[in-house]
Amino acid sequence: MAAVAAAARNARMRRGKSLREREDDHISNNLDRTALLHRMRQVEAVLEETRNTRLFGLDEAGGAEGGEVDDETMLRQVTGLLSQVRERLDRSTSYRRFAGSFIFFLCYVTVIFLQRDIQKSFAIEDSLLNALKSSLPNVNVDGYTNADRGATGVLNDAEEFYEWFGVNVLNRVYVDEVCGDGLCESPNEYPGFGRFGCTKDCGRYENTTRIYVNLEDWVSRLTYTWNIGKSAPILSRENPFFKWNIWSETMQAFVLEDDSDLTTMSLDVPDGHFELRLYQTASLVSSIDANTVSAAFRVADASLLPGRSSGISDFFYGEKAEVLAVSASNLLAIDDYCVVDANGRKDAYCTGAYTLTDFEIKTLGGYGLSGTVTFKNGSAGIATLAEVGFCGLNAPLALQGKSVRCNVGSY
Repeated sequence: MAAVAAAARNARMRRGKSLREREDDHISNNLDRTALLHRMRQVEAVLEETRNTRLFGLDEAGGAEGGEVDDETMLRQVTGLLSQVRERLDRSTSYRRFAGSFIFFLCYVTVIFLQRDIQKSFAIEDSLLNALKSSLPNVNVDGYTNADRGATGVLNDAEEFYEWFGVNVLNRVYVDEVCGDGLCESPNEYPGFGRFGCTKDCGRYENTTRIYVNLEDWVSRLTYTWNIGKSAPILSRENPFFKWNIWSETMQAFVLEDDSDLTTMSLDVPDGHFELRLYQTASLVSSIDANTVSAAFRVADASLLPGRSSGISDFFYGEKAEVLAVSASNLLAIDDYCVVDANGRKDAYCTGAYTLTDFEIKTLGGYGLSGTVTFKNGSAGIATLAEVGFCGLNAPLALQGKSVRCNVGSY
């Protein structure tokens, strides 16, 4: 019998191994002893079953029972035996996979069923169907459900259907969230602060800091020592209307819905990085040309003055030509005021502290907004987040011909 098995093995090697046979050899070489012993027992059980049922006739191939069989017959019988073993193993694996999938599906359906309120679902569905049917046009005949309790109306064409569907289905089902209805409906509603979120339904967003913004332009700063802010020349001057806003990286939006021109404001900002952004909302270069600027500052050649850069908006902050135009506007307004006041009398400040040369330097260093952004730092008191200075030429540097860049801090 050993010789026959060896001959069968040699014959298989001579014919070459198929892909499936090479996989079987790989599995046999890599299985541990317990798994290999289990498979050998399965093969032995199949072999015993084969002998009992005589499917392959192992004892009759050579003639009488117990006779010798040739190599080819033995090879055919062993190959058939191995195929049957493989089919049995595959069938067992498939049954296990099917059983696992069926158990998972059964558990899933059970959980879904337990979470569902049958009566509530039926009530919602029934009310929805009745609402849809009742909204159909009523012609009393040839309806969709003539014999039922439903509608007896007809929609004649696609356009009429879409109109009915939009009014009675879409506009009723897909309703925008309403802040204050008692329901916090995400994602559009969330804990709020300021103009963000919905505080009424979702509560207050806790991770915020109250900051205090104090910003003013040069004329407002000047009124601390010289109250001319409400004089006619100042009020009627060309005004760039500086404004500001806070950009929040956390919200990816401006904290204020509209840019502000208020000199003082307290507001809540979300924790994280935020920036103070300044704007000039009206261009003065078009109304105060280079000749006017050169005359105001006694520049002999107006062509030496910088022109307005191309490709920038009126909101651009700190453009060189705009700095000169704003400075000229302020200087001309003050000089006009000091010629004669509203009562036909000179202001005492004009005849005393005011000199044209001094204010030429001061106005050149007074572009934009100046001030601070602060917050209350617990027991430490007020802490400064950002200091904002005027742009242009300041007094110490004006005589040296040096300029000061806009200093806008961020936190």
